[in-house]
Order: sequence, then structure tokens, then C-alpha cells
Amino acid sequence: MTETLAAFADSLNYGSRTDLNFKWLHQLESEDQAAFLAHLLRETMRAVDSGDVGALAEMIQEAQVRAYRSDQRARAPMTAASVRRDLSSAPLAVVTASGHFVKTDDPAPLGVSGMTAEEAATRVTDFLRSAPVLSDIPIGTPDEALGVLHPGYDPEPARLDPGVVFPGRILRELTEEGRIGRLVDPFFSFIGAASRKRMINDTGPRWAEHIASLGTEAVLLVAVCPVCHLTIGHLARALEARGMTTVVVFIEAFEHVADQLGLPRVLITSHPLGRTIGAPHDGRGQREVIEAALELFAVDAPARHHLDRGYR
Repeated sequence: MTETLAAFADSLNYGSRTDLNFKWLHQLESEDQAAFLAHLLRETMRAVDSGDVGALAEMIQEAQVRAYRSDQRARAPMTAASVRRDLSSAPLAVVTASGHFVKTDDPAPLGVSGMTAEEAATRVTDFLRSAPVLSDIPIGTPDEALGVLHPGYDPEPARLDPGVVFPGRILRELTEEGRIGRLVDPFFSFIGAASRKRMINDTGPRWAEHIASLGTEAVLLVAVCPVCHLTIGHLARALEARGMTTVVVFIEAFEHVADQLGLPRVLITSHPLGRTIGAPHDGRGQREVIEAALELFAVDAPARHHLDRGYR
């Protein structure tokens, strides 16, 4: 049976060949899909010969940006009212949309304990209709004690190294070095592929009230999947409404979402989907991203900073 290129691309987007790293391919026009695949094959063999995957990663990331920027549906802008914060004295909370949790405290999304990544992907529509669940992660939790589940991106890199989307280890180091005065305990994480309407009308305001009750003055947020950039953006607005200063880390493919939501402080990284902070085990690169994000707390809003470093 003959299969069209468009049908193949569709099959990657929660179809018969689900691939959460390349699900965006269906959003490109057919000619662009063909050009991308031809380029991918050429760069793959160059990477095999040279041992350098830098050009291959850059090519994939640039195509991903084109695909997601093709979907710029109008969304109501929001007004920023953020103030600067000195992190030497302002208690800092952390919220990621990465779906991390402590392995001994399974959040049982959709009422299912021990859900696998494969099952999560098949139930993505159910996730998008449901309210997100916030997981508490004590700030001393080591990386090896963390689990991760998410239907909106391939969580394998986050299993290999939580630091690709969950900066707990780096923030502990920066606190020990005196760069941060105090971290709010616990860290928070949720599956960002969730109902945006619920986040706006109910979940976000409730979470903001809870986080504020811990004495929080500043919040670092990390987006991961496509819908995550929206849900965590709406959460940032709820936090700002409670007087907390936010900095959100986005990937370049969703910079337009930050603009549409009117987020006050955003760090943009040129990284592939599911690796917002950096590549697995690239501790130096991950730290550069988090340090750049923390610097934004001290500048006037609105602030957009593009971190000029490649994906190592």
C-alpha cells in the first residue's frame, strides 16, 4: 500500500508511529517535510563520519521552530505587573511542567498508578481535558529518586538526567555557593499537557495561593512540551497576580506564546523539544541556562533574553 508523506508525518503525531520528538513534522507543508527529511539523512551521515552531532541538532531544532511558529492562533494578551527581586533575600520557588515526581509518591495521573510512557501517549486527549496535579518534591531529593511521566514530550532524556528540564541539583549548588538566599521547600512539578481552561479559572489561582502561603517572593518556571508553554504561562500570570515575580524558561519554538501571553520575564533557549535547560549530562550548559534565568529577576520587566549558546 502506498503511503503519502503527509500520512507518514501524521502518523508521528500520536498515530501508528508516535514519536514525541518529531510529532511536529505534520505541521510543515509537504515540500518542507520532504526537504527536512532529505536534510536529516545527509546530516545524519555527516554526524556518523565526523562524530559531531552539533549541526544535526541545530538543523532539527530550526525545523521544529518553523513548524510550531506556523501555529500562531490569537490568544488574549495579559498585562505584566512584575517587580524586580534580589535573590539573596527573596525566597525562590521552582515549578516545572516536566512531570517529575518522587518515585515513592506516584501522582497517579488520570487515576492510574504506575502509568507507562506509552500509555500516557495514547491518553494524551484525556490529559488535555483534565486538571493538572501538582507534585511536591522536597528540595533535597537526589536525581536518582525522581520519576518522570509526560504525554507531550519524550521523557527519556529527563530520565537519563532530570537536569534537562528540572533544575533541582543546579539550584541546590547555587544556594550552597550563596548565589540564592533561600529555596522554597518543596520544589513543584506537574504534567503541563493539561486543560488550559482549568489552569486559568481554577488550578492556577489555587496553586498561586498555596505557593504564596509558603512565603514565596520569586518563582522560576520551566516549560517543556507545546501545551506546557501555555499552561505554565497561565500559571505564571496567576503567580504574578499574587505579587510574586516570575521568570519562565521557554524554548525558541514557543517564543510567540510568551509574547501572546504578555509574560514579564522570559529566557529563550535554542534547544529541541523536551530539553529546555540543556542536553543530558551537560552540567555546564545547564548551569549557564539557569544562571541566565536567575539574572532576569533583577531587571525591569518586560524582559526577553535569548541565550546565545547551541545545544551541546
